[in-house]
Amino acid sequence: RRAAQIAPAVEKIEGGRCKMKLDWKQIVRPAAVLTIICVVVTAVLGGANALTKDAIAAQEAAAEQAARAEVLPGASEFRASGTENVWIGAANGADVGCVCITQTNGYGGALRVMTGISADGAVTGVSILKNNETVGLGANCVKESFQSQFVGAVPEKGYSVYKAGGDVPASGGIAALTGATITSNAVVAAVNEALQLYRTLNLKGGAQS
Repeated sequence: RRAAQIAPAVEKIEGGRCKMKLDWKQIVRPAAVLTIICVVVTAVLGGANALTKDAIAAQEAAAEQAARAEVLPGASEFRASGTENVWIGAANGADVGCVCITQTNGYGGALRVMTGISADGAVTGVSILKNNETVGLGANCVKESFQSQFVGAVPEKGYSVYKAGGDVPASGGIAALTGATITSNAVVAAVNEALQLYRTLNLKGGAQS
């Protein structure tokens, strides 16, 4: 039966050799079917990707909202400041500080940091929103023992990194994570950048730009 299907497409010529006849229907039809399949699969994958992207964005937004309340606990509500990634926190109708998201590059890539700053310029909390640092080394930047070093009054020049186990100044000194100086410097740079953003807001009790 298969030979009968193939036979119409074959023509004998001299010398016993065969020549294939081109049947455009047999060529075009499979190509059209494959094209349709590709279009449908692409559309389905594109739709799934859009839904996944929206879901991820919603999760990130929810996580950032929770983190704002965590790093600036004195605020009961937040509003946009007019500067990207900077929110002003308020309570009982008065501004109590701001929350800034800044990004620097750590050892493993982008490192996204949220910093809470009170109206008088003291750091109230730090949260690492995103990092790709080495597990057991730079990834320890998410630990409370490291982040809590930033909380409190800030010296005029901001924070500086010092070798872990050495003499670390009580004011502005941050003990580096063991084996992760690059990560430590990246977090410090992000927090110092947040302090610069705070100074542009002219919050009551804050430094003027």
